Amino acid sequence: DTILDGNQPFNVVIGSGTVTGTANPTLSGFNGFDPADVQGTNTDNDAVNIVLTLLPVGTTQPVSITEAAGASRSSSYSLVLQSQPAADVTILVASSLVSQATVSTNNVVFTAGNWNIAQTVTITAVDDLIDDGDVSLSITNQVMSSDPLYSGITVGSVSINTIDNDAGGLLLTPTSLSTTETTGTPSTATFSATLQSQPVNDVSFPVTVSDNTEGTVSHNAISFTTLNWNVPQIITVTSVDDLILDGDIQYNIQIAASTLADPFYSSIPTQTITVVNRDNDVGGVTVTPQQTVLEVFEQGTTQQTVQVVLTAQPGSSVVVAASVSDNTEVSLVVSQLTFTNANWNIPQTFTYRAIDDTVTDGDVTWTTSYQITSSDPGYVGVVPSPNQVSGRTIDNDIVGVTFAILGGLNPSTLQTFEDPTGSNILVGMSLISSPLGVVQIQGVSSDSTEGSASPNAVTFSSTNWNIQQTVTITGVDDAIVDGDKSYSVAFTSSSTTDPGYNVQTAATAITYNIINRDNDVDTRGIWVNRQSITTVENGISEVFTVGLGSQPSTQVTVPLVVSDTSEGTINPSSVSFLSSDWFIAKTVTVTPVADNIADGDVQYQITLSPAISADPQYSGFVNPLGNNTITVINRDATAAGITVSPPLAGGQFRTSESGVDLNNGNNYFNVVLQSQPSSNVLISIQSSDPTESSVDKNILTFTPINWNINQRVSVTGVDDSVIDGDQQFSIVVSPAAGSDVNFLSLPSTTLTGVNVDNDSAGGLIVSPAFPATIRLVENDFSTVVSYVFTLQTAPQFPVTIPVTSTDTSESSVSVSSVVLDSTNYLSGVQFSISPVADNIVDGDVVHSLTVGPSSSQDPSFNGKFSQTVQIITVDANTNTNTIPVSVLNNGGVSANGQLSLVEGGSSSQLVVQLPSQPTENVNVPVSVANGNQLISTSTNNLVFTPANWNIPQTVQVSRADDSVNSGTVPFSVNVGPATTVSGTPYSQQQSFLGTSSDNDATTSSSPLVVNNIPSSGISQSGFQVTTSETPSLSVNSVLNFQLGSAPTAAVTVVLSSSDTTEGIPSPNTLVFTPSSWSLVQTVSVIGQDDDLVDGPVSYSIIARMTSTDARFTNIETVIPATNSDNDAAGVVISPQTGLVTTESGDNSASKFTVVLLSRPTGQVTFPVTSDDTTEGTVLPSQLMFTSTSWNIPQTVTVTGVVDNVADGDITFTVSVGSAQSSDSSYHGSPGGQVTVTNRDIDSGGGAVVITSPPVTPQPTFAPGWLPNSSDDGLPSWAVALIVCSVLLFCCLFGFLMWRWCKSRKEKKEREMNASIPPIAPAPAALPPASLYSTTGNSNPIENEFHPPPGYPQPDIVCLPCDEPTSPSYAYSQKQSLYAPSPPPPVIYA
Repeated sequence: DTILDGNQPFNVVIGSGTVTGTANPTLSGFNGFDPADVQGTNTDNDAVNIVLTLLPVGTTQPVSITEAAGASRSSSYSLVLQSQPAADVTILVASSLVSQATVSTNNVVFTAGNWNIAQTVTITAVDDLIDDGDVSLSITNQVMSSDPLYSGITVGSVSINTIDNDAGGLLLTPTSLSTTETTGTPSTATFSATLQSQPVNDVSFPVTVSDNTEGTVSHNAISFTTLNWNVPQIITVTSVDDLILDGDIQYNIQIAASTLADPFYSSIPTQTITVVNRDNDVGGVTVTPQQTVLEVFEQGTTQQTVQVVLTAQPGSSVVVAASVSDNTEVSLVVSQLTFTNANWNIPQTFTYRAIDDTVTDGDVTWTTSYQITSSDPGYVGVVPSPNQVSGRTIDNDIVGVTFAILGGLNPSTLQTFEDPTGSNILVGMSLISSPLGVVQIQGVSSDSTEGSASPNAVTFSSTNWNIQQTVTITGVDDAIVDGDKSYSVAFTSSSTTDPGYNVQTAATAITYNIINRDNDVDTRGIWVNRQSITTVENGISEVFTVGLGSQPSTQVTVPLVVSDTSEGTINPSSVSFLSSDWFIAKTVTVTPVADNIADGDVQYQITLSPAISADPQYSGFVNPLGNNTITVINRDATAAGITVSPPLAGGQFRTSESGVDLNNGNNYFNVVLQSQPSSNVLISIQSSDPTESSVDKNILTFTPINWNINQRVSVTGVDDSVIDGDQQFSIVVSPAAGSDVNFLSLPSTTLTGVNVDNDSAGGLIVSPAFPATIRLVENDFSTVVSYVFTLQTAPQFPVTIPVTSTDTSESSVSVSSVVLDSTNYLSGVQFSISPVADNIVDGDVVHSLTVGPSSSQDPSFNGKFSQTVQIITVDANTNTNTIPVSVLNNGGVSANGQLSLVEGGSSSQLVVQLPSQPTENVNVPVSVANGNQLISTSTNNLVFTPANWNIPQTVQVSRADDSVNSGTVPFSVNVGPATTVSGTPYSQQQSFLGTSSDNDATTSSSPLVVNNIPSSGISQSGFQVTTSETPSLSVNSVLNFQLGSAPTAAVTVVLSSSDTTEGIPSPNTLVFTPSSWSLVQTVSVIGQDDDLVDGPVSYSIIARMTSTDARFTNIETVIPATNSDNDAAGVVISPQTGLVTTESGDNSASKFTVVLLSRPTGQVTFPVTSDDTTEGTVLPSQLMFTSTSWNIPQTVTVTGVVDNVADGDITFTVSVGSAQSSDSSYHGSPGGQVTVTNRDIDSGGGAVVITSPPVTPQPTFAPGWLPNSSDDGLPSWAVALIVCSVLLFCCLFGFLMWRWCKSRKEKKEREMNASIPPIAPAPAALPPASLYSTTGNSNPIENEFHPPPGYPQPDIVCLPCDEPTSPSYAYSQKQSLYAPSPPPPVIYA
C-alpha cells in the first residue's frame, strides 16, 4: 500500500459448512460445522527516508561549479521520498552564500500524490565580477511536515565549490609613451587605466613622475568606485621644453597600490609607464671654406682660410680641432678654435699655408678634417658640415732619370744569348735632380725564362743621385727547344719618401726590347717505369712513376685514366711538371678496392692521356713509343660467409619463462653477411625447442644493398606452465633461400641457451571457495552445492585428490576423487555434495568433507591439498510448527512488530498461543537477549496443554527504573524453541526486537573521564604524563579512569602506547559494567629504559573504548606523555691503574676492557695508542662498537717492549682517544687513559751476558710438581738454576765439538795438498750436464761423480750440509769444480 503503517494483522474467516445433494448420514456432521478462522500478518515494506541524488548519477561531493557562463556554471540534484507521507512534506532549500550560488527553488513539496516522483534542484554560480577566489559553501535541505514520521527527518546538505573566473588587476594601456619638446604648444600623450575586476571598496592609486623636468601628468591619483571600476580613465602626459641640448630623456610614471583599503587592490605591485621626451635642440658646426678646393703654392706666400661657426648655443664650451692629412705639404696657423655660450654664433677662422719641401713630388692633394669636443651632450658626436675640406699644394720641383746603353750598342737591336759565352747588355742610369729620400730604379724582365737584369734594382739618395749606376741584362739558358724569343726589360722608379718618383713618365721610366737567341735541341718524351702491376683486395698499395724527357716552357699535366675503379684507384689522377722540376719523376699510388664480392681476379688498365700544356711542344703530346698503358691485376680476397655474433654475456642465452631477460638485456644476437651477394639471401632462424624459446624473426633478408648491416634477433623464453626445470635449447642460423650459390652452400651456426623455469607446484583452487560450513537440508535439493577443483600450475603426471564425506548417511559426494592432469588442470573437474534424507528425527547433524591428501608421481603434487570442511545437514523430520506471537505496545498492536519500552513507564506484551492442539504438554521458553539486566520478562516459560492450547498467554516485558543514564538500549526477546514434555521438538525459536528509552539525565558530557594523580596525590586535569627511564624518578605517571555515565552493557577500555620503547600502560585493559561504571580504576604508566641517548621523548597513551552500547564504542582518548632519558654517551675503562707489563713479554696481567655506557645509533670507533712505544705497545689499535655490540666489553692487550737498557721500571700511558661516529651523541666524546708500568729485566755492569731466546711454549709439568702456594715442589729459583745449568752445558759441548771438527778438516787439507798431482787446464767451455753421469741413485749426494774426459778425478767432492740437495743444486756444485777461471782449487767443494 506504499504507506508506512507497520505490520498489520488480519483474519481469514471461514464460514459454517453446508451439505448439499443426496442425503448421506456420514456427512450430516458437516452441516453447520464452523472451522477455525485463520490469522495472518501483512509485513510492511515501507520506510521513512528522503533520497538525495547528485546529478548526473555518479557525481561526488564537493561539486564544483564555475562563475563562467556555460554548462559547468550549474549543477543539480534530485529529491524523492521512499514512502507515501500522511501529510505534505516540504523541504526548504537554501544556499549558505547566496552571493556565490543560488538555487532554482527555495522549497520542494511532496504530497501523497507525487511523493515518489523525483524533483530537481538546480544550483547556479553567481558571476560577481570580484576577484574573491574559489569559495566553498553548502546547500541545506530542511524537512517540514505534520506527518510525525517525516517531521524533522535529516536530509544531507550538498557541498559546493564555486570556481572564480575573475582575475583582478590594474590594466594600463599603453605602457610606453613618447613626447617631444616644442616651442609653443607642448606635446602630449595619453594612457588609460581600467580595473580588471570589481573592487570590494573604492580604490585610489597614487601616480608619481620620476623626472618632472621632462614631463608632467594630469592626475596625481587614479580613483575607481565599485560602480565605475570598468570605465577607462584617461591620464594625459605633457612634455616640458627645457631649452637644453640634452638629447632624448627617458623617465617613468609609477602607479602604486591603492591607498584605500581593498582586500586585493591594496597589495598589487607597482606598475610603470615608460615615457621618452624627445629633445628639440640640435647641436651643429658649419664650416665655410674660402675656395671649394684650397690651393696653396710652394713658391710664394699664398694662404687659404676656412670659417667655422656653431648652429646652436651650447651649455658648455665646444672645441673644434682641425687636422690635415699631409702636414709635409700644408700647415695650420692655429689647430683648434673654442666656442662658448657667449661667442658660439661668431665665426672663427682656420688659416692654411704651403710647405716648400724641395721634393719633386708634383702637386699633392690633401684633406683637412674637424673634430668636435664638448661636455655638452648636444654636441657629443656632432659632425661638422662639411666635415672635410679638400686642398692641393702646387709643387715647384722637377723629377727625372737619365738612362744610357753602354758599350756602343744600338738600343733598337739589342740581343742576348742562351749560350753563356754570348755578350751581355749594360745599362747606365742616374737622377736628374736630388730626391728627398731614397729612390729605387727596378729592372723587370717580361720573361724571366729568357732574360734577366742584375742587379734587378739600384738605389739613389740625396748623396749619390748624380752618380751613374750599371745594370747587366743577361740571356737565360732554358734547355727548351723554343727558338729565338723576344722579351723586354722595363726600368721604373719608385720611392717611399719622394712621391714624384712614383709617377711613371718618360722622364722616370724606360723599356728595352731584346731578342734571346736559342741554343737547344728537341728531346721531348713521357715515360713510365712499370708496364704491369698486381694487387690484392684489402692488400697494400703499389706505385709507379711518370717522367718527362725534356724541360717544358710551362707546366705540363698528364691525366691518368683507370678503366675499372671498382677494382682499383690511383692517386693522384694526374701528374704535373713545371719547367723548374721537370726532371723529377712523379709517383702514382695504385690502391686495390675491396669490393666484398667474390668475383675472382680482375684485370684492368691505367692509361696516360694526352698531355695538357700551354707549351706548344707538349700540348696534346702522346708518347710515340706506345708505352702509355699499365696493366693491373687485382687478386680477389673476398669469400662468401655469414657472421653470427653470440650474446655478449657468457656467449649463451639466459631466458626465463617469466619473460625476464636474465642476461642483463643481452638475449639477442646479430647476423650479417661477410661479403656482398649477387642477389637476395634469406637466412632462417629456428629454435630447437619452440616450447622453451622463441625468436622475434624467423627469416632475415639480406640484399646487395644491406648485406653489411647487422640484423638483430631477440630470443625470449616461452612460459609452458610445466614444472620441467631449466631447459637447454638451441637457436639454429642457416641459409634458407637465394640464387647466390656461394651462400646457399654455407653451413649452419648453432647458438645455445637455457630457459629458466618459473613453475612450481601451484596450489589447489576451489571454485567457489569452501565456506566455513556447508549447510544442507534434508529433502531440499536446492541446497545441493557444487565445486570445481583446478590447479595453479600443470603437473607432469596425473594428480588424484580424494573427496569423501565422514558421514555418508547425512551427505553424499558425487565422486570419490578428482583427477587433474596437464590437460584439464585449468578447466578443472566438478563434483557436488548432496543431502541424504534419512527420515529420522535426529536433529541437525555436524560432520565433515575430507579433501586429500593427493597422490601423484609428480613429487611436487604428491601428499598435498589436505583440507577438512564442516557440513551441517539440517534435519527435515522435526515438528516445524510456528507458534503465533502478537506484539502489543501500550495495549495496542505494534506497528512494526517491535517492542518499545520506557524506563519506569509503559511495558510491552507478547501474546502467545499454539496453532493446534498438541497430544502432550508443550513448554515454550522465554528469554531476554542482546540487552542487559534492566530488561525483564514476567515469566521465562509458558506451558500449553491439550486443554488450554488455544487460550492466549501473555508475557509482560518491562525495564527497571534506575538512576543511571544508559540511553536507548536495544534488546530482543526470544520465544522458543518449544519442546514437548517428552523432549520432542515442537517449534523453532522466534526473536522479537525492541528498544528501551532511558529517563535519566547524563552525568558527564564525556563518556570517559581521565584524571592524573601526581606525586602530591591531588587530582588534576589538562595534564601530561611524565615518566623516566629510571623508575624511581617517574612523576605524574598514574592515571585514574571512570565512565562519565552508566552504560547499558559492559565497556572495555583498551590502553596502548604510541611508542612502547618509551612507555607502556599497566594494566592495559579496563572493564566497566553498568554497576561499576562510576568506580575509579587506576593505570600506571611505566617508562621504558631503551639504552639510547635520545633525550626526553614525547609519546601518547591511547585509551580506546568498545562496547555494544553505541555511546561507548570506537571512542579514543589520547593522553600526552614524556619519557625522560637516563642514558649518556661515554665509555667505561677497567681498570685504569695498576697494569703491569714486563720486558720479558709476560702480559698476562696487562689487559684492560672498554665498553660503552649506552647504545649508539651508528658505529663508534676509538683509537688506542701508547705514549711510549719503546716501553709498551697495544693491540688492537682501534676499538669498534655497534648498536648490537655496544655492551660487550672489548679487551686491549698491552705488551712490554724489550729495550736491552737498564732503565728501571718505566710508567707509560695508554690512551683511548676521542670517538668517531655518525651518532652525534658519541662523536667527539672523550675516551680515557690507562696507567701502565713496564718492569725492567736489564741489569747494569760491564759483563757481556749471552742469553738464549725464550722457549715457547713453556713445558708442561706433572700435577703437583710445579711450585705454587699449596704444594711442596722445587722453588722457582731452583728450577731456573737447573735450566740455566743445562743450557750452559749444551753451549760448552757445542763449542768443543766445533773446535774438534775444525782441526780435523785442517789436517785433511794438509794431507791432500801433499798427495794431489798437478791438474790439467780446464777447457774453454763447460760441458753439458749430460756428461756428468751418476750411478742412478736417487740421492744426488750419494751418486758416483764422473768428471768429463781430460779432467782429474777429485779425491773429495764435498757438498754443503746446510744446502738443499736437489739434483739441480748438486749439478751446479759439480760444475763449479771445472770453472775455467780462476784456476781449480785443491779441494773441490
